[in-house]
Amino acid sequence: MKIKAIIGFLMFLGFMSATTTAQQVYTLNLAENEGDTLIETNISPGYIHIELFNQIPEAGYLVNFKEHRVINEPFDLEIVPEISIDSSMFFLPPPAPVCTNDSLITANLAMSKVDEESKVPSLLAKMNTALKDTMSNCTTEVATALRLKTATRNQTKKVTIKNNYDTFMIVERITEDGDRKRWIVKFESERKGEWRTMYGFNFSWNQAFERESYFSQQTDTVFTVTKADNNEILSYLPTVFFVWQPYKGNTKIPGLVPGFMAGIGIEDNNPAITTGLILTIRDNVGITIGATIHQQQFLRGQYSEGQIIKESLTEDQLHEKTYRINPSFSVAFRFNTSPFKSE
Repeated sequence: MKIKAIIGFLMFLGFMSATTTAQQVYTLNLAENEGDTLIETNISPGYIHIELFNQIPEAGYLVNFKEHRVINEPFDLEIVPEISIDSSMFFLPPPAPVCTNDSLITANLAMSKVDEESKVPSLLAKMNTALKDTMSNCTTEVATALRLKTATRNQTKKVTIKNNYDTFMIVERITEDGDRKRWIVKFESERKGEWRTMYGFNFSWNQAFERESYFSQQTDTVFTVTKADNNEILSYLPTVFFVWQPYKGNTKIPGLVPGFMAGIGIEDNNPAITTGLILTIRDNVGITIGATIHQQQFLRGQYSEGQIIKESLTEDQLHEKTYRINPSFSVAFRFNTSPFKSE
């Protein structure tokens, strides 16, 4: 019973969270800020319902949305995305019927002929005053006024907000003279880090657990276990890196972003694993420092350097292979597509 209650409570919390996210509403006042770019920051991911008010009742408005990914490069606000016509986002409020009653004719006529969004608030105030003074039998005029008031507000489709994306809402109206009026709202989502894939070379310093190499050197009729000269201080491994980077806006040094990395490489057809810290420069080049677990060979326990044996032994017979850890550093590069992907 307790488990069922806990599961039910968690499902209730999930439902409430989803419901709360779906009820986000943003209202754009068309009577203000024409030609400016309004910026709303730290918008939670999910859906936002967009509501326009103080719009001209008999005018058509085009509402369009553009997304721009911001975690890599900053966006120049002076470059406004081109508007592509999306008929599904185009709405035209219903035309207002002609008012013939003197009690509301002035307010209704003025609202039906308004040509600037900035005039709508004052006309709405006059219409509300006229409605208060209207007699109860003025049903046609009241219906006209209410329709005009309703037509000054409208709600578009909901828009999805995603982390690390800026979503631009562009509202446009073409005037009778052919001029374009535009309102732009920029929704800045929450900034969070992300995983990336980079490619490069990992260099392992072999001095911590030095790779051993021995051979059986013949002397007359016997053989001596002899250590070979091994000057390989570094071994390099082609590696694929998986990098976690915080949002670069949270870092204090422009162009440099620290992070955490883990990678998988190949050495002599054997897998190797590396992990450590990475410093990414301009989102394209990374320098890492950490440790690598890779396969090393060592002289088998039954043999020792200088030991006399009766027969020649191969490299595999003299050595055993085991995984050891060594300090390492890497150079990694970020590409638009995988370098291993065929055309």
